[in-house]
Amino acid sequence: TFVSYEERRDWNLWHPDDFRVDYQFMLDKLVNILENNPHDKDYKVFIGTVPLVTIIPLLKRTGRKHTLKVQEWCVTKSNPSREEDLLDAPHDIEYIYSDYYTYYPFADTFDPNNDQHVSLSLQDVLYIDNCIRQYNRIIQELVMEANKKLKEQPNGKARLYIVDTASHLNNIAIKRQGRDPYYRYPKYVRNAYPPISTHYYDVSKQGQIKAGGFFSLDGVHPTAIGHGIIAYDFLKVMKEAGVERVNPENIDWKEVYDSDSLYRKPIVLLNELRESVEFAKLILKIGSMNFFSDDRDEILS
Repeated sequence: TFVSYEERRDWNLWHPDDFRVDYQFMLDKLVNILENNPHDKDYKVFIGTVPLVTIIPLLKRTGRKHTLKVQEWCVTKSNPSREEDLLDAPHDIEYIYSDYYTYYPFADTFDPNNDQHVSLSLQDVLYIDNCIRQYNRIIQELVMEANKKLKEQPNGKARLYIVDTASHLNNIAIKRQGRDPYYRYPKYVRNAYPPISTHYYDVSKQGQIKAGGFFSLDGVHPTAIGHGIIAYDFLKVMKEAGVERVNPENIDWKEVYDSDSLYRKPIVLLNELRESVEFAKLILKIGSMNFFSDDRDEILS
């Protein structure tokens, strides 16, 4: 039984079994539409995995840090169509976690023993992340099954490709890797100054970016530069899949950086705004609201 969109708004974490049903329904619809397109059957579909919500800078770590081993199913083949294309067992990977996570604007005054602000415990965060890891395993399994069925058709080919967005963002995230992320940025991004990071956006009184640059002011959605890096990872898989005239090295990074107003014109008043409780509430409301809701314009006015 499918739950309506309105009913879903009462929930913010979906059980993996329900995720499987929903994703299977969506994937079946997608493949059916593409397979019955009379104009083009030589299609390729590129599917991202789900990033871990707990890497976003809106959630600030507090308390003791812990280096924990977690089980992660990494994508071993972007175009799986056989059982051996999937890992039978997850890898043990070490990530950094903390005792508590709270909203960034309230982190400096957070007291786990006496606090009115919303917070997540280490147990909460691990549970959420592990649910999302299961979502990503499900995506791999369903893409493999769909590709297998497509190959079994006359002159069939595996058409679906996975871009492991979750692993890429884990390797970028300061929260997961500490101050030495594994991710290899494109040359232009590595050499650009000031450098970007996944910290919350911060600007000095002199108007220089002190931290951040990957995520926008809401601490959830990527900036233009962040979107460029995600596109870079998609283009790498598209090139691997043989898509014509695609080369991730041809991204015009200067244009990407010039289009990013947060990077090009840092908000000097940001520190003063942060001290405003009303501003903090606004950031949280924008970060959590549905951008298609009727109150969007009222909130942003």
